[in-house]
Amino acid sequence: MMRGTILTLLFFAFGYSFSQSVVLVNSKTIENDEIQIEYILQDSVTSRLFTTSLYALTDTGAFELKEIRGDFGEDIAVGNHVVTWNALKELGRYRGKIAIQVKATPQFAFLTPKDNKRSKKGKPVEFRWYGENSTMDSLRVELYRFDQLVDTLGYIGNQGTYTWEIPEGIKPSQGYRIRIIGTEKSGINRFSPRVIVDRKIPLPYQYAGMGVAGAGVLTTIILLLRALPPIGGPNGR
Repeated sequence: MMRGTILTLLFFAFGYSFSQSVVLVNSKTIENDEIQIEYILQDSVTSRLFTTSLYALTDTGAFELKEIRGDFGEDIAVGNHVVTWNALKELGRYRGKIAIQVKATPQFAFLTPKDNKRSKKGKPVEFRWYGENSTMDSLRVELYRFDQLVDTLGYIGNQGTYTWEIPEGIKPSQGYRIRIIGTEKSGINRFSPRVIVDRKIPLPYQYAGMGVAGAGVLTTIILLLRALPPIGGPNGR
C-alpha cells in the first residue's frame, strides 16, 4: 500500500459553455495500490462528445496522468465514467496531497448547415461550429468545390460562425464547402458539410421564357408583313 498518501480530489471542466461540468462521484483505493475515480460529465447537449484527460496537481507542479485506463481520451459521451489510476507506478512512494483534475474539451463539430443543403446564388449560407478551442483562435476560411480549392474567403477570429454570401458569378454545382484552418493554438483543420448551389431561375423556366419571347417576335414580324403594301404599288406593278 502507499502509506501516508492523501488524495484530495478536485474536479475542473474546461468546455464550450457554462452548462458543462464534471462532478466527482466517488474515488477509492483498490488492489495493487490503484485508485478508481468515478466522475459524471454533464452538458446541456446530450449528444455532444468530448476529449478528456486527467492531471495531478501537487505542491511542486502539475502533470498529466499516464498510468490510467478506462473512460478518457476521445469520443467520451455525456454521462458516468470510470478511470483507474496506477498511482504507485506513476508516483512511486509519495507522501503529500494530490488534487486530481479532469479536463473535458468538446470535440469539433459543425452545427449548421445540414449536409447537401440547397441554396441559390446571391443567398447567404451560415456555417456554425464549436469545439477544440476553435472560438478562441484566428481561423482562415477557404472555399472548396469537392476537393478543389476555389478561393480564400478571409480570416476570422474568436467566433464560431461564418456567413458565405454566394456570389452571382459562381458555377451552379454540388460539393461546395468551406475549410477552416487555425493556428498552432487550436490545430483546427476541418471541412464543413457540403452545400448545393442552384441557379436563381431553373433552366426549364429560362428556356420557357425564351420560347415566349421568340413567339412574340415572330408574331410581330407577321403583323408587320401583313401591314406592308404589295411590292410595286397598289396594283402590284
